[in-house]
Amino acid sequence: MMSPPGRGFLDAAYRILKEAGHPMHGREIVQACLERGLWATDALDPNIAGTTTLYSEIRRHPNRREFTMLGKGQFGLKEWEDAGANPASVVESPTVNPAHEQPVAFSAAGRSFTLTGQQVLDTARRALVDGLPPESQEYLSWAVEIDGHLVGVKWLFSLVTGAQRFTFTTFEAAPIFRRMGLSVQQLRTGAEPEADTAETTDLTKQEFLERARAALAVLVSGMEYDAQTLVPDARLLKVTLAPFSGAYYQLWIRPKGHEFGLDFGSSRKLNHERMQAFLPHQEALCRATGEQVHVGPWGSYWTRVWYELPKASLTEDLAAAYAGRLHRLIQVTLPILRQVYAVHTVPVQPERRTEAPPSAYAVLDAQVTAVRDFLNGRSSRPSDERLCDWVNFCYEFGLFREGRDLFRLVDPSQVNLWYYERAKRLAKVCAMKVAGHA
Repeated sequence: MMSPPGRGFLDAAYRILKEAGHPMHGREIVQACLERGLWATDALDPNIAGTTTLYSEIRRHPNRREFTMLGKGQFGLKEWEDAGANPASVVESPTVNPAHEQPVAFSAAGRSFTLTGQQVLDTARRALVDGLPPESQEYLSWAVEIDGHLVGVKWLFSLVTGAQRFTFTTFEAAPIFRRMGLSVQQLRTGAEPEADTAETTDLTKQEFLERARAALAVLVSGMEYDAQTLVPDARLLKVTLAPFSGAYYQLWIRPKGHEFGLDFGSSRKLNHERMQAFLPHQEALCRATGEQVHVGPWGSYWTRVWYELPKASLTEDLAAAYAGRLHRLIQVTLPILRQVYAVHTVPVQPERRTEAPPSAYAVLDAQVTAVRDFLNGRSSRPSDERLCDWVNFCYEFGLFREGRDLFRLVDPSQVNLWYYERAKRLAKVCAMKVAGHA
């Protein structure tokens, strides 16, 4: 009978190290246990099962006599230190990374969280005891290193928060893990698994902002206030809300970084008063956005509420993520904005319309109908590039069965190679969703 990882493996590992008399790498310990018949397991990857068990044991019971961690995957015995021995290769046990112990506040999927890097590591190690779950390997180019093994950013973020994967993006989760001191890696071309060339294909600033504006227009279409989104130049995406004159939200693509903000551009007196009204809420806004939010003056007259992100490649995925970020900033600041403007203005009731305005959802409904009509044989075949567009659309809006079926009809010779490969990866995820594996 196969023994589960746990006390059986720890007893075997202790015996191996005791007889060796010197530190060993986790994989060496596992292999020695297996080869000598001291331990057996039905885990998919015995190396992960064994080394993760050692890490967990040391973390949970630091004062036990058996094991100590010596760095770079090396393990030793506590008794060697207690006896004052200095076996070959023994190095001083490193202290816990202080960054892993610092609580990090952030928000995701409409909820607020406070976690440490160590809590994330402990949760991941428990999930890896029986080997790498298949879903942890369903990443395109971004991964987190856990004890020498790479797992998907979105898988790990979903694991530790409970948030479903479609409610957040890789570009939202990765910076949070970095703030916790975890190793987040972007795999380049030639790395395993294959890098997602679509994610690393840069758009121009104008293209990037137009894509972000289109995604944001859908998100704000259901708001109680009329929202105008525009790209006045190749650096700025602006959002204005009808009742709040002299204020606008913005995404600013600067040479050294990217800023999300709420700017006040009325008189100096009003701008200063509005800034003062936001100051008591600064800490709450930090928690709600998961970023370091600043409240202060901008130049001689203007004031603003903003946070910054480091410069990143301007990709389609990032445009969608930034649209979500700007929408989130609107959501968390709008209650304060209402209070601020109530001091100076009487809210204007929007004029009733005799006809319903065009809805972004009507456009989406038309797109869904077009996809399904084609798959059901009720319309002619579109171009192969259009089919790839539809695969992307189906992936974004959860039409996974349709996305899988559409890709089977694409002729790769009729589509740009990078666009075909991107659609192929999205269709693969759609197929896994349909099969219940993601």
